[in-house]
Amino acid sequence: MDQGILYHPALQVLIHPRDTIRRTLGKYGGWTLFLGGMGTAAEGLDVDTLVKLFQSAASTWILVLGLVLAFMLGLLLWVVSAALLRLTGSWLGGQANFTEVRYALAWSTMPSMLALLINLLFMGPVLLPSAGNPGGPQTLFGILNFALAVWALVLFLGCLSEVQRFSVWRVLGSSLVALLLLAIPFLILGLLAGVAVGV
Repeated sequence: MDQGILYHPALQVLIHPRDTIRRTLGKYGGWTLFLGGMGTAAEGLDVDTLVKLFQSAASTWILVLGLVLAFMLGLLLWVVSAALLRLTGSWLGGQANFTEVRYALAWSTMPSMLALLINLLFMGPVLLPSAGNPGGPQTLFGILNFALAVWALVLFLGCLSEVQRFSVWRVLGSSLVALLLLAIPFLILGLLAGVAVGV
């Protein structure tokens, strides 16, 4: 039974991540896809980026285009991250399948989505730095974004721990290994580029 917007998993996951993931796993496909793309992309956007977009001549169109491109790149990063975390998690005894890891990753980005929405709503021309108020709002939003980033990390650990059915420490371990695997192709390309330049 629908209990109202306050009981929507998009809000409930912020305060009850494990329970929300447990109750809704496999549901809300549209929300999961949206959060997988936009939420993942939101984690890479900060206050400075938004300020520069608003200060540009065609800020609205640049912002819209940037968000669309960010969504597409976010989807790609979401899928790749889920695949790597599924793999490295299984090495440490994780029981989640690829779909469950994708689901956990998507919903753990809600704090980042909240940060993005707050920035888009309140970081307009009125709040941009001026002669009488040089950067004050930016400092406030920077602190808020940092707090929400920490919150997103806590949700990431809790949600992934729930679907993998192991400890937060193993989530950290599997995440570090996944980062190393992700970095390997770039390291190889860097070495090849160095050899090519040396030749």
